[in-house]
Amino acid sequence: MDHFYLLVLCRIAQGVGGAAFISLTMVAIIDVLDRALLPIGLAFISFAMALGSGLGPLLSGIILSITNWHMLFLFMSCAIIFIPILYFTFPENKVEKKTPFDWLGTLYLLLCILFLICALNINFLFIVLCGVFSLLFIRHINTVSYPIVDKKIFNNKIFVKITSLSFLLFFLLGANVFLLSYIFSYTFNPIQSGILFFISALVGGFASIGIGKNMTNKNVKKFYRIGLYIFFIGYLISIFNSKIGIVYILTSVCCFIAFSVVQVALNNLLDSELKESKKISIGVYNLCNFIGMSIGVASFSKLVIIFNINICFIFLLATVITKGFMSKNINISKGYL
Repeated sequence: MDHFYLLVLCRIAQGVGGAAFISLTMVAIIDVLDRALLPIGLAFISFAMALGSGLGPLLSGIILSITNWHMLFLFMSCAIIFIPILYFTFPENKVEKKTPFDWLGTLYLLLCILFLICALNINFLFIVLCGVFSLLFIRHINTVSYPIVDKKIFNNKIFVKITSLSFLLFFLLGANVFLLSYIFSYTFNPIQSGILFFISALVGGFASIGIGKNMTNKNVKKFYRIGLYIFFIGYLISIFNSKIGIVYILTSVCCFIAFSVVQVALNNLLDSELKESKKISIGVYNLCNFIGMSIGVASFSKLVIIFNINICFIFLLATVITKGFMSKNINISKGYL
C-alpha cells in the first residue's frame, strides 16, 4: 500500500510538470513569434499534443514488452535534457514590475485539484475536501492584492466560453484515449495498440499544421465546425458498426484529426481575444483542459463498466452536440466563434 501512495504522488508530480510545460509553451510562442507566424506556431502546439497522445501509448507498449512498468517513470525523466535547451535558445523576457508570488493561493488551488482528482478516481467523498479548498481559494483571491488567479479574467465572457469549449474538447480527448485503449486491448497487444494510436495522432498532427497555415479570423468558424463534424462522423460509425475492428481504427483517426482542428481554432480564438493578463489567462485555460481530460478518463472508466461501448460513444456524441450548441450564438466579428 505504501508503494501505491508513492505511485500516486509520482503521477501527481508528473501531471503538474506536464501541465506546466503546455502553458509555458503557449505563453512563449505568443510572446516570441510575430503575429503573422502565430497561427502556425499554435498549430505546432496542437501537432505536438496530438503526436504526444499517440506516441505515448506506442513507447509505453514497447517499454512494457521489453521491461517492467517502473521504467516508464525513468524514461519520462529524459525530458529534463530539454530544459537547458529552452533556457539558452529562447530570448530573455524582461519584467519591468515584479509582483510577489501568491504561495498560499497556489497551495489552495493545488489541493482543490488534487482532491477533485481523488474524488473522481478513488472515493467521491473527497469532493467535500475539494469544495472546502475551493471556497478557501475563492475567499483568498478576493482578499489579497496579487492573487495567483486574477478574478477579473472571469468577467471576460468570451474567454469563459472559449475555455468551456476547450474543457469539453479535452474531456473528449481523455475519454477517446481511454475507450479506444480499452477496445484495442481485446484485439491487439500493447505495441500494436500504440502503433494504431501513433498513426492516428500523426495524421491528426499533420492536419493541425495544414489547418494552421490556412486559418484566418474569417474562416476559423468554418474549421471549428469541420472539426465537430469529424467528431460526429467518428462516433456515429462506431455506434452503428461496433463489431468491426476497422471501424474503431477509423474512429481513432477521426478523433485525433477532429481534436487537432478544433484545438487550433480555439487557440487562435483565445489569442485574438486576450488583450491583458494573457499569461494567467492561458494558465487558467490549460488548467481547465487538464481537469477536462482527467474527468473524461475518470468518468468513462466508470461508465464502461455500467454500459456497453455503444452507449459510451452515444455519450461522447452528445458531448459533441453540446459543443455545437454552446458555440451556435457566438459572434465572429467580436472574436467569437
